[in-house]
Amino acid sequence: MKHFLLSILFIFCSLFSIAESGKDTHIYTRPGFLKFTENKNQWQDNILYQSDFWGGRLFLEKKCFTYVFYQPNMFELLHPHATKKDVATDPSQMVLKFQAVKINFLNADSAARASGNDTCADYSNYFIGKDKSKWAAHVRSYHTIEYQNIYSNINLKVYSETNNVKYDFILNKDADVNLIQMQVNGADGLYLENHDLVIKTSVGDIVQQKPFAYQIIDGTVKKIACEFTLKNKVLGFKIQQSYN
Repeated sequence: MKHFLLSILFIFCSLFSIAESGKDTHIYTRPGFLKFTENKNQWQDNILYQSDFWGGRLFLEKKCFTYVFYQPNMFELLHPHATKKDVATDPSQMVLKFQAVKINFLNADSAARASGNDTCADYSNYFIGKDKSKWAAHVRSYHTIEYQNIYSNINLKVYSETNNVKYDFILNKDADVNLIQMQVNGADGLYLENHDLVIKTSVGDIVQQKPFAYQIIDGTVKKIACEFTLKNKVLGFKIQQSYN
């Protein structure tokens, strides 16, 4: 069966400005490092999986992604490394900035099933507070999450590249790319620049790179011209050539 794929890379630009200046981005620079941890009732019911990255946290929900961004070096200022001579900043004098950005998949199927693949070797236990109903043991994490039929004949695969979240829309036979509509809420600004989507926040710019669309036919990758559309904070796709 032939599949048509739309691949999108979600970049937190502040990370790269720091990395390029020579500062250590430590473990977050490993390919595919990000882990998506399942919710076994230790968090709110709307959360399916959660992932931490340098500069924020991502919540995967049934019909949306919620990002919470913060300044990547914010906590280091409160707790400097022992090898450094810095004196910890007085917490009472600090202003900690956070900003939430939500990406809603408009008219998506709320019955779409999300499941984890590529299971991580470790697991976590959550025994926090006195309410045992919120405790969870042997909580698994995964490197890849896939939503089956989030739109008719369209799957959504979520994974990572270094510290960046990537996701692919996998269009099966008879799928309509125009069904994919993503509404971005909570940003300070939103615009297209050089075919990329720029999301402005108080803690840095986030970029969704121009989508890369392709098919694999008889073992050969066939690129398909594709670009974002943006109207009234709703992001979609425009396919500029025919495909099978």
